[in-house]
Amino acid sequence: MKLIVGSLLLCSSLLTTIAFAKSPIKYVVVIFQENRSTDNLFHGLKGADIANTGKNSKGKIIRLTPVPLISTYDVDHSHRSFLKMYDDGKMDGADQVRVICRKGVKNCPPPNPQFKYVDHKDVAPYFQLAEQYTFADHMFQTNQGPSFPAHQFIIAGTSAPDATSDLFAADEPGGIPKAFENTGCTAPRKEYVRLIDPTGDESKRMYPCFEHPTLTDLLDSAGVSWRYYTPSLKSTWTGPNAISHIRHGVDWKNVPSGTHTQQIALVQPNGVVYQTVSHSFGVADGTLGTPAINDVIPVAGTFITQRSQTGEWTLEVSLDGQSVGMQKFQFTE
Repeated sequence: MKLIVGSLLLCSSLLTTIAFAKSPIKYVVVIFQENRSTDNLFHGLKGADIANTGKNSKGKIIRLTPVPLISTYDVDHSHRSFLKMYDDGKMDGADQVRVICRKGVKNCPPPNPQFKYVDHKDVAPYFQLAEQYTFADHMFQTNQGPSFPAHQFIIAGTSAPDATSDLFAADEPGGIPKAFENTGCTAPRKEYVRLIDPTGDESKRMYPCFEHPTLTDLLDSAGVSWRYYTPSLKSTWTGPNAISHIRHGVDWKNVPSGTHTQQIALVQPNGVVYQTVSHSFGVADGTLGTPAINDVIPVAGTFITQRSQTGEWTLEVSLDGQSVGMQKFQFTE
């Protein structure tokens, strides 16, 4: 079995590379879609526990309205904003959360920007996954803040500096300009991340490089190979970069950068390749390709019948030259 983890854009393309794997399970893909609530991303999902309204700090009930997945503003997701939203359990502070608009955008933010859900047509693939498989609408993340600690929880179940600490990383790195673009165990020495203690105090800080067990350690012990694909090796979204024994050890090879190639080959019953389609995509710092997810491989019916190629054909998928799955199917006259 192989575990493939990484950011949403890249792993969406990797889904096609494992779609043809048959039982027993050979690949597990973990896709991160961060900074979204169930109500925001899956509003209207049949059978799910989804809110249609929310209460603001003045006690007014606000109906949720749709917006595109890619919008002109962002709602602050720091730990401080979580506390405002939570409001000691009253859950009425959403309108107190700061909204950041893109530079130069007019008429931003829209009315009640915190009370929105994503337009259904923009998340149709998510709905298909939720309807076909299992949807955990009562599951919430342990982390109550932004990306840096969240990605630590994803790979380790904690954002603590070490296995014995009662402190947790609570927010994004700071101390230098644009720290989120260059963090972890290779960050500039002046960079730090704030830590929260059991009382909620965030006055402590430390260099953003931790040392504690992770999910990948368990995979290594079990002999299960893994890869962690990410748009930028040094960014706040690259959880392994902030774990010392991964970043400075042999496992760092499992966090690949550079250009990768996905190839789909259609093989005839006689073993000869009929056609191949390849896509390259980058995982360099600051860049991320846009690999195609669906391919149409035209097959001429006359070619098949004249050459007696009816029967079992094979669709083979590889990533960087390594086979990751196949599917067999029948062509008949």
